[in-house]
Amino acid sequence: MRWVAWLLGLLLLVGAVLKLSQGQVFHPGWLRGSALPLSLGAFGEIVLSVWLISGIRLSWSLRVAAALFFCFAMATLRMIFHGVEDCGCFGALSLSPKATYWIDLAALLIAIAALRLVRFRTLLLGILLPGLICYSGTSAAAYHRHSDPKITPGNPWPSSGVVDCSADLSQGRWIVLIYSSDCARCESLASDYARDASEWAAQGKKARLALLDAEAHGSPDTFPSFPGVVRGDLLQRDLYQHTPILLLLDQGLVQVVEEGWTAVDWSYLPYSSWVR
Repeated sequence: MRWVAWLLGLLLLVGAVLKLSQGQVFHPGWLRGSALPLSLGAFGEIVLSVWLISGIRLSWSLRVAAALFFCFAMATLRMIFHGVEDCGCFGALSLSPKATYWIDLAALLIAIAALRLVRFRTLLLGILLPGLICYSGTSAAAYHRHSDPKITPGNPWPSSGVVDCSADLSQGRWIVLIYSSDCARCESLASDYARDASEWAAQGKKARLALLDAEAHGSPDTFPSFPGVVRGDLLQRDLYQHTPILLLLDQGLVQVVEEGWTAVDWSYLPYSSWVR
């Protein structure tokens, strides 16, 4: 029982330290829609890891750890369903939720096994079999959901009910950034684009930027306002797949779709034709 507690404690400690090193916002899948400071989640994991390693009330610490890893497993299933590529569980160390799900399930299994409440063979069937069924079902549902791209060059966008924006994105030429306000890295990228757009406005250029938040949840908006920038919300949240999406729209038709964290050089085509 003691070595299991040490193993789980070290796993939680490593994950917490890696998340703290990122300094981002922690938004676990089962609490999506509420932005918790990273320190709240990471320090909670540190406290539990110290409790496990200390050996104090060992059975109770293992019960708490089992409950936590069960929640982690449910959260990663949700991420798999939504097509998230990096769960953020280990900070800068990028891991797919498909990998962390099995880590969480294995941790749950050994935590309960260490309590010796049921025979290991029974426990194996009672956790691994349902876990495999849940994983297979979620993966199949995610594949069906994301098999067809929602935004493709040459197609009209946005359709009715997809965005809530004060400007009509179907008219004129727009640079659109879809991002998550629950992610500090996304917010930083959005701020950079907004500052660029404010410079275009000061120079009298016609380029306009629309920032669409995929994680709007009614919390106070702390994002600063910039001239030449329109803010809005993405209502159809399954369009957003964890990383920022940059679109070039011309009269409501998608010209370019870029997904990722790479900063755009506005002096090169096709962006230079928009920023003029």
